[in-house]
Amino acid sequence: MDDDLRQWIASKLHGGHTVDELRLALVEAGFSTKEVERELSFAAPYVSAISQQASTITRLNKKLSFSHGLFKVLDRQLRHTQHYLGVQKIKLPPFGQFMDEYYYRNRIGHFTGVLDNCAAKHWTLQNMVEKVGADTMVEVRPEKLYDGPSFAAYDTGEPEKWVRFGDYMGTLDNPESGNEFYIAASPYNSTIFSALKKDIWNFSDGYLVGEDTDLDYQMVFFIGHQGAVTPLHYDLVNVFFIQVYGRKLVHLIPSLQTPYVSNDSRDRFSDIDLLNPNLELYPEFAKTTAIEIEVGPGDALFIPVGWWHHVTYLTASISASCGNINADPHFRDYRNFFGRDL
Repeated sequence: MDDDLRQWIASKLHGGHTVDELRLALVEAGFSTKEVERELSFAAPYVSAISQQASTITRLNKKLSFSHGLFKVLDRQLRHTQHYLGVQKIKLPPFGQFMDEYYYRNRIGHFTGVLDNCAAKHWTLQNMVEKVGADTMVEVRPEKLYDGPSFAAYDTGEPEKWVRFGDYMGTLDNPESGNEFYIAASPYNSTIFSALKKDIWNFSDGYLVGEDTDLDYQMVFFIGHQGAVTPLHYDLVNVFFIQVYGRKLVHLIPSLQTPYVSNDSRDRFSDIDLLNPNLELYPEFAKTTAIEIEVGPGDALFIPVGWWHHVTYLTASISASCGNINADPHFRDYRNFFGRDL
């Protein structure tokens, strides 16, 4: 019995024919009873498993379709409200006000004067090297992330390259340096830059938790050249993003517009280049509305959990991304929801 006939058996079983029907047909076609029983015993369990898998996939697709439908309805309703797709730049409010007006409402915040009382306000490219150490080795990731291998390296957290911190920082103030890497979040870099955190931590009473605890890894640093890009993605925690040095342009898309943002192959990252979207390939993306915000030294953004964001470095830039907002139990919640450690 050849492979073509085995495929015929599998297709008939998958199509609803019974084992008894196929046994009779094969015996009438001249195959021995022993041969028929052997082939049917091999085929039937696999076909059954495939059918169950197909049924499960159908149910999951139906659930996803209902979820996306709900997102679309809520997005359409909220577009009629004042703050959903708009943000007003204000002085950093007291923590309680921030929680009531931004955190619990899943609403973007754009704040000024965040570093007024912090040593980080006086960071320069030169004194950063003194603080960290010129010979300290740091992990860098590719600045141009829409090439498949580079994107995969960023998304999986695999280190791309190791360089001396002093050498890297020496290229930041030279737009023609040709450097193609930037310093991004990683457990290794978080440890290396731990001494810098004290220059930011107490920017305002109550906002952050975790100093000298196992949650301080949730404050990470991003350092890069003019023109570097972090592609469109969302985070699994609420993030308080502080711009320390230089300027960035941030595009944000509400989490409820997820049905229009393709991320079929890249987990939390979109398949779409926000700055140059292929609307023939991704026509639904035209239904998104991106909020565009430029941040400079001392500014901060509150990026609510699930909101898509894309970041362009307008100049050489140093930023701190803080996921350790003082709103327990959100760390514990997300471990449960996503089945992973953060």
